[in-house]
Amino acid sequence: GTLVGRKGPGHLFTKDQFGDFELRALVKVNDHGNSGMYFRVKPNPDPNNPWPIGYEAQVDNHDPKNFTGCVYDRAWPKDRTGPITRDNAWFDYRIRAVGDHIQTWINGVPMVDTTLTNFDKGSIAVQGHHPENVIMYRDIRIVELE
Repeated sequence: GTLVGRKGPGHLFTKDQFGDFELRALVKVNDHGNSGMYFRVKPNPDPNNPWPIGYEAQVDNHDPKNFTGCVYDRAWPKDRTGPITRDNAWFDYRIRAVGDHIQTWINGVPMVDTTLTNFDKGSIAVQGHHPENVIMYRDIRIVELE
């Protein structure tokens, strides 16, 4: 049971909407990898723009700014300057969103712990970013929090 994304860009969205939740997944990306797990997101209404509207928990082992564990262009670890993940290796990605409090962990290591006020509810989506990208997800678990 591995979900494999190739030949992006493209996104697979949940039908359900989530506000407060915790998500965990095992993720692996190739050496051309750039991808992400979107949350509190909706599809972009512009048919010429493939990028959803919401938060993206980034998967990228090479970007010096928006590396794995960051919330793309919104939040970064305070004490890390690059990824702790590597190409072609599985890692555990955990995302927790409660109200405006957003947290991420990679392999149990805290990454982002921040307040973001842009989006409060939406789908979860997994991304295939570009044609050379191969991204794999397995054991995706989402728990709604009360």
